[in-house]
Amino acid sequence: MSLSLFRARSGLLLVLSATLLVLLLPEVARAQEGAGVSDALVTTIVRSRFPDGIRFDISVSGSRQIVDVRLRYRVLGERATRYGRLDFEPTTQLENEFTVRTDTSPRYIPPGAEIEYALEITDEDGLLTETEPQRFILLDPRFQWHRLDSPGGYIYYHGPQRDRAQRVLDAAQSTLTTMGDLVGVTDTGPLRMTMYNGVTEMRVALPTTSAVQEESLITEGVSFGDTGVILVLGSTPRVEGVTSHETVHFLVRHATGNLSRIVPAWLNEGLAEYGNVEPSGSYDRALDFRLSEGTLLPLTSLTTVPGKPEDVILMYGEARSVVAYMVDTYGAAPLQKLLEGMRAGMGIDDALTSAYGFDRTGLEVEWRVSIGAPALEATPSRSALPTAIPRPTLVPFGVATPTATAPSPQFVDPPLPSPTPRSSGGCGRGTTHAPIDIAGPGALLLLGLLAYGRRRR
Repeated sequence: MSLSLFRARSGLLLVLSATLLVLLLPEVARAQEGAGVSDALVTTIVRSRFPDGIRFDISVSGSRQIVDVRLRYRVLGERATRYGRLDFEPTTQLENEFTVRTDTSPRYIPPGAEIEYALEITDEDGLLTETEPQRFILLDPRFQWHRLDSPGGYIYYHGPQRDRAQRVLDAAQSTLTTMGDLVGVTDTGPLRMTMYNGVTEMRVALPTTSAVQEESLITEGVSFGDTGVILVLGSTPRVEGVTSHETVHFLVRHATGNLSRIVPAWLNEGLAEYGNVEPSGSYDRALDFRLSEGTLLPLTSLTTVPGKPEDVILMYGEARSVVAYMVDTYGAAPLQKLLEGMRAGMGIDDALTSAYGFDRTGLEVEWRVSIGAPALEATPSRSALPTAIPRPTLVPFGVATPTATAPSPQFVDPPLPSPTPRSSGGCGRGTTHAPIDIAGPGALLLLGLLAYGRRRR
């Protein structure tokens, strides 16, 4: 039992009344509130209808006619607030419902997101009364969920997967600590994780009409930017690595703030792979092969994820190697200064120069020497750079929504079988690399790997 305070826009306190919050099922939360001057009684029941939407059953009664009711809600972590107006005739006894749709990419809200909501009620005298904000965690109603907590966040899981869920939570907590220290982020707010047990059940939970849902992709993990939500595929062999990778995207999003979208792919993915507690050798093999062939990609071409699958694989290998060189050679201080510069709006070359004294070309010259690669023949001009292939941007919830990360395919040595969906510990940001972290979803792209295998023969 807690106390709920209703207040009018005039600033006058109306009445203190008891509020009872009753949790019914994982997808249902009930809040009963008493309002002031007009003796209004407000009852709100919130039901998850994920992935289609969230249903609010609203009851308002009082001695004065109610002429307008608006639902105000937002996903915690985001700045945008949304409104929905109930459609009804003036009455003293209102029974109505309002559904927040989540079944399209622009409206998408990931499972595990925490939603804060309140009602704004206007009576016949024009007095506006606001209910105290309540919170509701959106869960997938197909399953009975259990929760584990840690200092940095929590994880929801279903079925007999407690031990695996605990390992995932521990991996996230460890990454928050170690990589948080590296990038200079100590206060992120809670990390909200949901673990699915199989590909089919997780695919339903992903944003619709998105590349990450195509049959050729298996999403192992995806981070949804400001919301702090990470979805993880629990059946993947390297689930702890996937979790740590996506947790780093979450940290980079916080380190660079609203400008995380300008963080280049090589830096964002390089940091995520550097922090991967269970890295795959696929990217290293791709890097070694292309190093021996003399066909490395210049950093200036890796602002966005390449369009060719074999180049995507190489990008992850190069990115991790470059970030490792930066950290091992110069330590954490300049890296933090680099991210701070980008947060302030500096471009990557200016931020690098401010933090390290060299731009991307200067960094690449040093890195190539460190791995024994041929020197750059010339600084590539903008016109000489490969055309970046746009990646789909996931906009889960309105304007300021999180985005999902770039596909991260696994390198496979030839001969390759017919292309079938495979998984690998890459990125899946609902991130900024684009604006759904837009820092990242951890999807794996297998299209084109067969062609790559043939090319290597």
